[in-house]
Amino acid sequence: MAAGSLAQTAYDEILARLLDGRLQSGDLIDRKALASELAMSVSPVVDALGRLASEGLVEILPRRATRVRAVTPAVFREQIIFRTALEAQAARLYCGAPVRAEHDRLSAMCGRIDQLPYGPELWEAEAEFHLALAELSGTTALVEALRQLLVFAHFATSHVIIPDDNHRQKHQPLLDALRGDDPDAAAAAIRHHMAIAREAVLRHGAVKSDVIL
Repeated sequence: MAAGSLAQTAYDEILARLLDGRLQSGDLIDRKALASELAMSVSPVVDALGRLASEGLVEILPRRATRVRAVTPAVFREQIIFRTALEAQAARLYCGAPVRAEHDRLSAMCGRIDQLPYGPELWEAEAEFHLALAELSGTTALVEALRQLLVFAHFATSHVIIPDDNHRQKHQPLLDALRGDDPDAAAAAIRHHMAIAREAVLRHGAVKSDVIL
């Protein structure tokens, strides 16, 4: 297998462990042990960890050590602020006709979100929906920035939030609001959607005991 393919395999496996909780905030990652487990040399594992470090999910420490990034209250708040700003700008670009043209497909995604229990599978479905919206903007740089941010959002949420179905966020009302042709209204709908999600978590106190938002 080519080195690039091995690095992608290592990246996918480490990312999966970060998102499903097998790797927790503050955990040290043994590069040699992981390489042995994946039946590859250390080099592609190092490449994968470097990519994850650039995405803010792990930290490269002195003496070739790697640690899972700690999700602090400040990091969590920063993620929400950045994501809201990026999605609101995207909404200004894609609202109206592009949303109406893809409404059936996007509405089906909303329906799937409503059927999933609160947890990692739901967070992934929500990320796919928000990314599908952003792709309607036709702005590659914005979409790629949001894609990376949504991965981090999934990671941060899985390390901060206790799964609780009371915190389900409805997406169909957001989609309906984005059908209109007013960019300001579309951006406001995104901000409102994100604010409700955050406030629901705070109101119900569904944060892990070692995290204070």
